[in-house]
Amino acid sequence: MFKVYRKKTIISCFLMLCFLPISIFGRTAEFERQHSFRAGDTDSRVSARNTATQEAQTLLLRELGVLVESRQSLKTTNEKEDFSEEVQIYTLGRVNTEVLRETWDGETFSATFRMVVDTAALFIHLENVVNIRQQARTDSLALVRRGQADSIALVRQAQADSISLIHRARADSISLEQQIRARQAGLASNINEPKTTTATNRQIQGNRHFVFSLRPELVAGTSVMGAGGTVELGVIGANGFYFSTELNGGGVYYGGALNFGKCLNRDGLLKNAVGVSAGYHNTLLFVNFIKENETLKSQTGTNIGIVGIFWKLMFGEEKNIDITNRILFGWKKNPGFYNSENEKIVFEEGINTTWTIGIGYTLTRKRK
Repeated sequence: MFKVYRKKTIISCFLMLCFLPISIFGRTAEFERQHSFRAGDTDSRVSARNTATQEAQTLLLRELGVLVESRQSLKTTNEKEDFSEEVQIYTLGRVNTEVLRETWDGETFSATFRMVVDTAALFIHLENVVNIRQQARTDSLALVRRGQADSIALVRQAQADSISLIHRARADSISLEQQIRARQAGLASNINEPKTTTATNRQIQGNRHFVFSLRPELVAGTSVMGAGGTVELGVIGANGFYFSTELNGGGVYYGGALNFGKCLNRDGLLKNAVGVSAGYHNTLLFVNFIKENETLKSQTGTNIGIVGIFWKLMFGEEKNIDITNRILFGWKKNPGFYNSENEKIVFEEGINTTWTIGIGYTLTRKRK
């Protein structure tokens, strides 16, 4: 009975060991390399030994990096990760380079160097780095989607406001038509005056309005904010068709566009223009990669808007106060990470949403 119980205990312990992670037992890797350093005129044996040790350690870390890259390439499937800098950071204070055999002839220091690394702990550290980077990408994607949802909400609100203004303009038009009919009924005894009124109405309907707008703008994109100014020239047709061209510029913002849409209540004190804006708008993102108060690399990112909608409110008869909103959609390419080992920059790319608001002066003068 005791033998059976002992046999079951041994089998249970064996199964428990099988299910333990391999990293709990610990794994190490040894790297050896022969290296020589030719001393200068001011070098001693000690300084030559220190310099040779530093150079050998750099070469041994490269060999460790090759091992890490071959191992991680099998575990990372989405994109190739660069762990050279992470390996160097991890080995600081944890890995020592040992001098096994050394010779010194007064000019050249030669030795065999060995470095022992706990690869199990190193791989656990790198897996944690991968998880952190993947979580950062997930959070960035969630932020972009949240920005898109906010932009869509703004567009829907602008559409709702535009519809409300359209209904109000229709009501004003009906009221004006009723007043005109009442006036025509009261002047029915005069034959010539209605003809003059009809001719005048045709002349008013045939007029076009010249549009000139000058305004500063605030720019808010998915990844960057800025400010600039806009000059706009255009025309409002007899049927309310709105068309204009504009140029934008500022410290981090430049571009141009064509705007076309519909202007409601063209001759009123409150004019409302809604339409489509298409062109090229670019908001720049300047990034400096700094390490230990030293600028390693500078790079400029681009946040481009191509097409969107605009909504313009003009308060006044001819000289107007102008409030212009615009939402543009496009793409972005901004620097995200800098690898000092291979001097390469990893860019973050995706969908870009740009919102601009400008308040300024707009002239709407009648033209025959």
